[in-house]
Amino acid sequence: MDKGEERATYREKVYLVWWWIGLIVLTSLFLYLLNLAKSAVLPFIIAIAIVYILRSPVDWMEKKGIPRILAISLLYLIG
Repeated sequence: MDKGEERATYREKVYLVWWWIGLIVLTSLFLYLLNLAKSAVLPFIIAIAIVYILRSPVDWMEKKGIPRILAISLLYLIG
């Protein structure tokens, strides 16, 4: 193995190490930011779940002739 090939493999190893370090840092940063945002994101997730659960009963009540706003209000009161 000549010096040019040794330098190439050394350079590839250095790039690989820095790639892993960068991946770990970016992943840590993403998880940290996600942890900060969970208090703001959680209400949206809960609201989406409520809408998903109540959509079918509201549609059914609307087909029976009950106005949509009244059907939503009734389901919220029952819930």
